Parts: sequence; C-alpha cells; structure tokens
Amino acid sequence: DNKISDQLPRVMVDTIRIHHVFGNLISNALKHTTAGGRIEIDAEWQESDGTVTFSVQNSGINIPEEYYSKIFDRFFRLDSSGSTEGVGLGLAITKDIVNAHDGKIWVEPHRQGSGVRFCFTLNTENLTSS
Repeated sequence: DNKISDQLPRVMVDTIRIHHVFGNLISNALKHTTAGGRIEIDAEWQESDGTVTFSVQNSGINIPEEYYSKIFDRFFRLDSSGSTEGVGLGLAITKDIVNAHDGKIWVEPHRQGSGVRFCFTLNTENLTSS
C-alpha cells in the first residue's frame, strides 16, 4: 500500500542515493514478509521541523527490540528468516546515505503487531542551512 499524499513539500536529495535507500528498505520488507503479508510505504510532513518522515513497514518477521541499536551496524545480520543472502551492509549504507542528507533513520515495531517499520527523515527544499 502507498499512503503518500500529493501535498508533500519537495525534499532536497541526491536522487540516485535516495532511490538506493528506498530500494534497500523495500527489498528487505519483501524478503521478510510472508505470502499474504503487507508492505506499506508512507510519508508525512513534519511542518514543525521542516522534514518529511518516510516509512516502510511490513507485516512479516519481527526484529527483537534488543537488536534495534545494532541493526544499522556494518556486517550485522539478523538471520531470522533462514536466508543466507547479504553480508550485513545494506542497512549500514542506507544509514550513511540518510545521515549524509542530514536526516535520521530508525526502526520500530510495526504499529499493528507483527513486522517492523523503518523510518527516516529528509529536509524539505525550502529549509535553509545555517
């Protein structure tokens, strides 16, 4: 599902790198969602701080909260799916890209119970740097 409003302000990004961020988060969501599950993509404008918060959430496998602080570390892999794909760099690179855009990235439990929700912020284009 896509819940993105047409009324969002533009964000300042390196398009190729942000495509990589979305590609990684969506690919992970697909990999960890079982048949019949859901993946939702959302964006919400935070007018108070001039950012847009993007999220990709799935209804698949939960990540235990004790791993939330490690999930973006290089070479960290949580092999709960039985998959042997990847070396644990995808989320670390994703975090580096978001940080390079002066954004923040985090993971939290899915709002409806099972699965996870990855969120990140990007600055709106009318935000001026000091």
